[in-house]
This record gives sequence, structure tokens and C-alpha cells, in this order.
Amino acid sequence: MQNTPDTTPVAVAQSSFPVPFTLEQLREDILNLYLLQLRVLCLFVDGKKLSELVGGLDMRELYDGYIQARTFGLTYEAIQDSDFAKAMEQQYSFAFLGIDNNLCEPFFPDGVHTWVAAIMHDLKSSATVDEWEQYGAEFDVSRCLHTCELANARDILEGGEGFYTFIGAWGDDKNKEQIEDALTIHQMALLSGMKEMSIRTEISRPSANKLTSTKEDRRTLVKIQDAKSWLIAKGRYLPVSVSDKRGESLNLEKTSFRRISDFAYAVSHRVLFLDESRAEAKTIEKLMELKMEDVHFKHRNDLLNAELMAKAATILDLPATFFVLRAKEAVLLQDLEEVSSELAAATKQDKS
Repeated sequence: MQNTPDTTPVAVAQSSFPVPFTLEQLREDILNLYLLQLRVLCLFVDGKKLSELVGGLDMRELYDGYIQARTFGLTYEAIQDSDFAKAMEQQYSFAFLGIDNNLCEPFFPDGVHTWVAAIMHDLKSSATVDEWEQYGAEFDVSRCLHTCELANARDILEGGEGFYTFIGAWGDDKNKEQIEDALTIHQMALLSGMKEMSIRTEISRPSANKLTSTKEDRRTLVKIQDAKSWLIAKGRYLPVSVSDKRGESLNLEKTSFRRISDFAYAVSHRVLFLDESRAEAKTIEKLMELKMEDVHFKHRNDLLNAELMAKAATILDLPATFFVLRAKEAVLLQDLEEVSSELAAATKQDKS
């Protein structure tokens, strides 16, 4: 099992921020969503192939909505290392406990957290989910969506960009994009564990701890600093911390990367470690000055640019020679893997 955040009353009691559901409940929802994806996949993949993929399931029974995940022998342990599961657990830890356990990757736009949030946003009003529920299936996406939205709001509260813009999801936020350095009424409700109507009352009612707001394009917003001050006064502010140390020792002499994503993942932990352990590190800002096509090391042109990678290695306090070669290695091994797959497919087609 992966190391997971402690959700006992002792851990939660350090803050008055309410935790409406446990990590175990969230895991059960994730498992049910996995079953939903298998049922959808039945329409795209040959039944025999899908059965082999998931361990010999009877595909006919997948169409019975009353049969739940564990009846099929599906367990959370089988999917806990998937990007989706790790992203949701990381978001839960950050959203409700204030701990970024780095199970997956940093909370930045266009990463895995963005895709997970987009999936949950879609499932909130999914016709597919509605149809399956008519046949007895049970899919609760509310806890997963709540987790995504709260983690996103907390990231913005702490000075991040947020990893997803929930456009059109909630009342006065309809068709509006996230405003820089400010939070919406809905986000304030999430961060305080209160109802939106209560937040509006806190804004309109004169009091010593009145919540200060601003108006922008007819939308009520709360500036980050005002939000923090008010949450602290209410006893609902949750200090955040980082628990990951995987970037402390990145031995490039012995560590190989077979794909670009593997290299980017390792570098992301190095960035986090530097920013956590050094005052005013601002590693991402320094990397941005290099004018990379992707500051998160996901663009092949960047990785094949030896001069650029050498400069990045200096910022990351890593040996330039090995950093340059490992970046190149990640690109070439990924290319080789793709070519090998194409050759295998062509050979199979030729024999048939």
C-alpha cells in the first residue's frame, strides 16, 4: 500500500476545518468510477481483450448495473498506483489535511490534476452515469468533485495558479474564468467549510470580522490576503506543508529514464525539494527565465537542447553532464519504444 495521510480524529483535530468524508470513502468512489470506465470500455474493446486486461471478468455481468466492483473481485489495491488514484489521494491530503504528499505531481495547469478535475466536472452531469444508475449502478461523483475543487481553491489561496477552471459549474461563476489573486464565493465556501449563503452574509453583515470583497465584471470576489485573514480569524485556515523528500537525492549517474514523463516527474520533485529546503529558492521562476518551451521538462525539443539542459542543471544544482545525457536518453528511449511497438504491429498485420 502507498503511504497515505492519517485521517484519524487526532490528525484532523489540529484544525477546526471540517472533513466531511474519509479517505476510505473516497477510495470506494474511485473504485466505482473504475468500474464505470470498464463498462464504457466494453463498447470499444473486444470482450476477450478486456477480460484479459482486468483479470478474467465475465463481460456479460458488467452490463448488470446491480453488480458492484467488489463483487467482480475488483479492489482498490489493484488501481492505487494509477495516475488517477494517486492524483485524487494527493488532492484529498492537500484539500482536507493541508499536506501535499506528492503522490503524483505538482498542482500546475495542464498536468494530470487538470485532467482528473476535467473528468470529474464532466461526470457531474454525465448522461452515461444517469443511464447506468437507472439500471441499478451506484456512482457518487460528489466527493471526488468536492476534493478536486477544494484542492484547486487551496492551491490558489496559497499563491498557485490553480490546476483547473471550473467554468460554468456554479451559479455566479457561470462562464467565468479564474481571476488572478482572488477567490469566488463558491471557493470561499469550500475553503471555510460553510455554505455559499453564509459567505454572502459574512460579506454583507457589518461586523468586526467582516469579510472584505470586491466586484469584478458583476462577480463578487475575495482577494487572497483578505481570504486568508478572514479564514484565520474564523479558525478555518489550514496551514499547508510538503511531506515529500524524493527530490533531495537525484543520482543521475545511476538513475535511468525510459520516457519523457519519467524524467519530468523526477525533475518536478527536485524543484519541490529545492523550494522547500531553501529560502527564496523560486526555482520555477529561474527556469522560466531560460525561455523553455515547457518549464516542466515535457517538451522533447527542450530535452534535446544540450545547452539549455546544462543551464537548467545549474539551477537545479545537478551535474550538467549527466543531466544533459539523461534528458536525451529519455527522449531517445521513448522514441525507440514507440518504433518497436509500430514494428510489432506491422509484423502482426503482415502475418495476418
